[in-house]
Amino acid sequence: MPVAARKEQTKAKTTVLVVDDDEAVRVTTAMILEDMGYTAIECGTGEAALKRLRDCSGIDLLLTDVVMPGMNGAELARQARAMRASLPIVFFSGYTDLERLAGDVILRPIIRKPFRARELAAQIEASLATPGNGNKPRGAA
Repeated sequence: MPVAARKEQTKAKTTVLVVDDDEAVRVTTAMILEDMGYTAIECGTGEAALKRLRDCSGIDLLLTDVVMPGMNGAELARQARAMRASLPIVFFSGYTDLERLAGDVILRPIIRKPFRARELAAQIEASLATPGNGNKPRGAA
């Protein structure tokens, strides 16, 4: 089977959980992912995302906004990692000063809003190729 065909087959089996409190951004991001061949599941809050992670073992990657009311993306990542240590997590945000929100979570990889579909695709592919993609708590080995 050609490499391109295998890549598309892998995407079709990959599920991305998209978390953003802004419905327009969430829906648009999910549509972009689906156009790229991924399955996208949408959640509007960190709490809803954690429930979905508990209830659905087929989620392959968490794509979360950083700045959200209630549970922010850093806290979501911390709790998601407690449930699934090797879950790849990609952050996205339109804010530049995120350090105070991060706490002990390293907000990498991060995509800056607004982003292009090719930036999103490249970061998701890289993160899926590297499970546990580096956003462990600060100081963790």
